[in-house]
Amino acid sequence: MKKLLLLAVLVIAGLLTYPQWKSFAAKSKWFIIADNIGHGLLRRTHLRSDQMGGEPRAAFNPVQLKRIDDTFNSYFRDAGLTRDAVKGKTVLEIGPGDYVGVALNFLAAGAQEVVCIEKYVHFQDTPVHRLTYRALRDGLTPEDRERFDRVVNLNNGINIDKSRSNGY
Repeated sequence: MKKLLLLAVLVIAGLLTYPQWKSFAAKSKWFIIADNIGHGLLRRTHLRSDQMGGEPRAAFNPVQLKRIDDTFNSYFRDAGLTRDAVKGKTVLEIGPGDYVGVALNFLAAGAQEVVCIEKYVHFQDTPVHRLTYRALRDGLTPEDRERFDRVVNLNNGINIDKSRSNGY
């Protein structure tokens, strides 16, 4: 009982003196690591659903769609690949961020599977994401749109064929 009381006093003291030690804690790598682990656990247990950088804006932003397309195109340009090079292949995307648009573009281009690994953000199915992915789909060629539709259904949320996209 004494240990529990001592713990309660320490927690209360820590909360009351937070403004004094906040600037120090923000500079401590161990505090930042512990904070990230704690927030990650809260998100994984669905006790917290916000993002590390805040929630995406509530309105569709064409700039986001341009970023997705620019990133997708830069992968081909910088690696010297052709679209035929990804057909039937597995693609790994490390750090897709808030949107899996680049992964969806790879699936539309003919990749067999896309695996996304993201440290901070969980897969999101929000109105903004649905609008962005619909706009992405609308900008595809008819052939790519047909492949997109085989993998992604945007009619009732964002439903991705799990056998073709993993890890997010």
